[in-house]
Amino acid sequence: MSGRVVHGHHVGGRLAPKAPHGLRLHAPRYGINLAAFPATPSSTSYGSTPAAQACLRDILGNDRLGDCTEADQFHRQALRQSVAGRPVFHPTLDVVVATYTRDGGLPGDNGCDETVVQGNACSAGTPDGEGTVHRPAGFIQVDATNRDLVRAALTMFVGLSACAGLPDDFVDDMPSADGYTFGVSGAPNPNNGHCFTLADQTDQSLGMWSWAIPGTFTYDACAEYCAETQGGALYATLDEQVLVASILRAPDALDWAALVQDFQALGGVVQTAASPSLLERIESWLGRRL
Repeated sequence: MSGRVVHGHHVGGRLAPKAPHGLRLHAPRYGINLAAFPATPSSTSYGSTPAAQACLRDILGNDRLGDCTEADQFHRQALRQSVAGRPVFHPTLDVVVATYTRDGGLPGDNGCDETVVQGNACSAGTPDGEGTVHRPAGFIQVDATNRDLVRAALTMFVGLSACAGLPDDFVDDMPSADGYTFGVSGAPNPNNGHCFTLADQTDQSLGMWSWAIPGTFTYDACAEYCAETQGGALYATLDEQVLVASILRAPDALDWAALVQDFQALGGVVQTAASPSLLERIESWLGRRL
């Protein structure tokens, strides 16, 4: 069995990727210029949207299974759907377990490589409550040590996936109620692999959801535990579900074409020759041709 259960929290479900994800928001060859990004607001509070609460407050099996990677996927999907004013999908445990099995976690409760989980979501899809599976367009790695980039990416793509080896100090003192703070507290331990959702940002800190409990993630901790050099990672997902239905723009006012253009400029969008084009997918989602 992967990991262990400590006070109702399963740790060790995140397996460090066998190979780093190649698409990086901070890759020097893409010439990223933060000044060209939309202005980042002083704060975002995606994690407090009422429609997302039922899903966010559900541990989704991570109290007994090492399915933190799937719990994070469904929690971030709930954020994107709620911000866009769409129906929010709250998966049953059976749905989560089926996805965890597909991604290689079961049988055996072996945990998952987050790049496999996110790649499967883009290629095979994830249930979205709308009668079909939903396929995000792609995912990209974000430099966890660059505070401005982290804030901009969280705002633009509606949440981030934080993956790390938790320090033993944090595992020994598990959160039991809202309002905990995850700061720098010892060296990362790959045996405590965990993925969790970053939902909010301010100049002072990030808002996190782990084991269905909201807390605070300091920027120092993000830089310490989610940095590639420490075996961690931070990911953003490009997904048309962030588009607010009434205006067809993301919360930062970017439209889908602009988001896709920016994403492609960073190295491309996850897609195979056999899959529908991005235009066909967005047209299908909208129910009309553009």
